[in-house]
Amino acid sequence: TTETVIKKPYELICTPEEMLEFQQEDNDWKDSDKHLVQALRTMSYICGNKQLLDDYKQQIHSFDQQILRNRSIAILKEDIEAFELKLGDKEEGKLLDTKKNIYRLGDRIVNALANYYNVTSNPEINHFTVWQFIDELQNQEIISAEGARHLKESVSIAIELRLRTYANNDSREENMSSY
Repeated sequence: TTETVIKKPYELICTPEEMLEFQQEDNDWKDSDKHLVQALRTMSYICGNKQLLDDYKQQIHSFDQQILRNRSIAILKEDIEAFELKLGDKEEGKLLDTKKNIYRLGDRIVNALANYYNVTSNPEINHFTVWQFIDELQNQEIISAEGARHLKESVSIAIELRLRTYANNDSREENMSSY
């Protein structure tokens, strides 16, 4: 039997101070929707008052780094278990979900590294792509040039497989055969 968890409603259009509340340790959301909390560290400016985003990024950049590091490691451990790629004779011929089985793990690893080392909240940068995260990790000498190249290649291959699967299935499914 599945247990339904009822969460209090929330609003994501709010002040920088209210957005920062999602990062607090005593916030229910850190346990019930960890990926929401982590995603709120990587927001990008689209339109409107850019100063609000700048203020939020400045506040999150100075947030307690040990809390964010612990949270990043915990989420990464869960993601590694959840998105483990299983290949072998037993899986031959089975359909793979390109998002869950191929793309998601690389994306989550890069995201966790960027959050762990506080790259995601750099107030100087308006938005990040996964490749920019990797570049910044290399620029800060967190990963080597070779490590950055390998991460970029693996993420690029995963994204290409995902896009090819979408194209092959007319954007309806993310499954591809493991043959």
